[in-house]
Amino acid sequence: MSIKTVKRKRQRLVCAALVLVLAALLSGCGQKNRDAEYVGAVLDCLYKGRTAELCEITQSSEKEAASLHDKAVADQTSYLGFMFGIGECSAESAQKLRDKVASLYSLMKYGVEETDGKIIISYSPCYAIQELKQRLSERLERYEGETEDDYAELVAEILGDILSEGPSFGPEEKLEASIEEGVITQGTLGGLDLKILPY
Repeated sequence: MSIKTVKRKRQRLVCAALVLVLAALLSGCGQKNRDAEYVGAVLDCLYKGRTAELCEITQSSEKEAASLHDKAVADQTSYLGFMFGIGECSAESAQKLRDKVASLYSLMKYGVEETDGKIIISYSPCYAIQELKQRLSERLERYEGETEDDYAELVAEILGDILSEGPSFGPEEKLEASIEEGVITQGTLGGLDLKILPY
């Protein structure tokens, strides 16, 4: 499978369901003239798990908004497992990895502003996954685990070390957000996700 195909698969995995959740949240809410606030609230919910502003803008419940964050973290965890070859593991090991992904998401750096009628997302790419690849490669040379749980916990442990030390970030970049019929597009969410957390 080519890297381009893998990236497309990630983009579809991470954001197709998110756009459906957002569309459901926005049905009939009327958030005109608040596009920048709305995009910021979506990103805060998606990455940080902050739901209050999105609930207020979309007139949705806490549970509905929280499902956006939960879905994003679950999809990113699945994709991480796919990329790193983690097979079927226990619920406990899977939860450890999911918790690390949620912690990683909470560190994302971004901002939203409206300039000349355009919604601009500024972000700094986080290189935690690239650091994970490098460290995992080094650790696998002396790896003695035998089960999928051992391997999943090794990945979670290394990711936890990176989070404790503080992952590295690149210089700020910008992306124009697209909003169609009041909903941030799949292309915007997928494009940002590929850039803010490159593999």
